[in-house]
Amino acid sequence: HSEFPNDMGVIYKLMIDLYPYSDEDDKLTDEVISLGEKILRESTNNEYRQNAVQVLCYAHDNRGDKERAMEYAKMGGSAWTSADLLMSDILEGEERKQLNLSMLLDYLDLIGRTEQGLCVGGDNERYLWLHEFYLKIMELYFDDGFYGFFAGSAQQRHLWLSKIYLGFRNDEEKTYKHLKEAVKFAKQFDSLSGEYVYTSTLLNGHKGNADNTNKNYTETECEWLLNDIRDSYFDSVRDRDWFKAIVEELEAAK
Repeated sequence: HSEFPNDMGVIYKLMIDLYPYSDEDDKLTDEVISLGEKILRESTNNEYRQNAVQVLCYAHDNRGDKERAMEYAKMGGSAWTSADLLMSDILEGEERKQLNLSMLLDYLDLIGRTEQGLCVGGDNERYLWLHEFYLKIMELYFDDGFYGFFAGSAQQRHLWLSKIYLGFRNDEEKTYKHLKEAVKFAKQFDSLSGEYVYTSTLLNGHKGNADNTNKNYTETECEWLLNDIRDSYFDSVRDRDWFKAIVEELEAAK
């Protein structure tokens, strides 16, 4: 951004691009915080400012500064005063429809994040219920089987469930079932390219764009999943034919 030190669009994009890689890099975290603070000082663009508040909150929390993180958290608006919710009451016709469809996806993501926050205390029975609960909600959202961006979330939930069923329940059948689902959704996510259209009953006609997805790793989802199941956690089933078949499927798809 040294070439365009006062171009808020450049500064904002740099902040967003750097943030996913800043978790374990103090220098990057410092840079992200500096960019976010510059946006709050100098930009009048509400989108830039709101996202800067979010990034600054998480960046300070990631480095353990809960007090500063809370300061920025309190700068955010409540769910009931969000710009999207207010606009949904004002817009009409197709604009209103598309905004509400977009909000439904935001709410799904928020349900996942808040429900995941309940997975504390080592209660594996509770974890099983919560993860399966979220997967059921996604099945209602995407009743045609096409999950778009949320294929990545479905993959993660199935992976978590496979680990709980293996380590806590010693249930190989359920472990296999959820790993197969994780592979399916990893492949679906990796197949996304550019703009796509949802076709489920709820979201029919709404558009998504794979190019707007930010990740803090460079692997494909199949590569990421393959690396994860190579962990010692799955050693007890590594010699099973079904597990070898899953590895082969991921190797072929990566």
